[in-house]
Amino acid sequence: LLIGEAGIGKTKIKDKFLDLINTNNVYLFQCDCYQAEEKYSLKPWNLIFSQVAYIIKNENIVIPLIWKNILSRTFPVFALTYTNEEDKQSGNYIGITIAKIEEVVLNLFNELSKIRKVILVFDDIQWMDEESLMFLSRIILKQNENNIIFIGACRNEYNIKIENFTAELVKYE
Repeated sequence: LLIGEAGIGKTKIKDKFLDLINTNNVYLFQCDCYQAEEKYSLKPWNLIFSQVAYIIKNENIVIPLIWKNILSRTFPVFALTYTNEEDKQSGNYIGITIAKIEEVVLNLFNELSKIRKVILVFDDIQWMDEESLMFLSRIILKQNENNIIFIGACRNEYNIKIENFTAELVKYE
């Protein structure tokens, strides 16, 4: 996690690091967080899951139908991976809990990380909503094989969400 003043070069450092990575050996998922989207629950993850959907479709990765349906209802852009209209309609997922969504997200990233290491990159996480930060911390803390890497950039202003996020991660270090 890169923390510093606005304009100090956090994004530049992150970009230089990412330039050194051979993207043939990893799944790289990136998202910039914006202040205008701070109140929208799980907004940064929608972009991440559009990238995940692209990988799943192009590499013919098979995931359970229930995961597809839960992810499509949570992140509508994920439904773009479907080619079968029946898949979209099957199952009753009314009242899915956030815990179930987290479980599916974690399982999916753990499955992807068995194929290649996964790198999740979020810029300006001070603008990330609380649920998105919670998702991110759970993925980092509950991953199975340490094949999921998080890179983030954040301003060093006091922000209770970021304080709680970093405290949670440090507690289990």
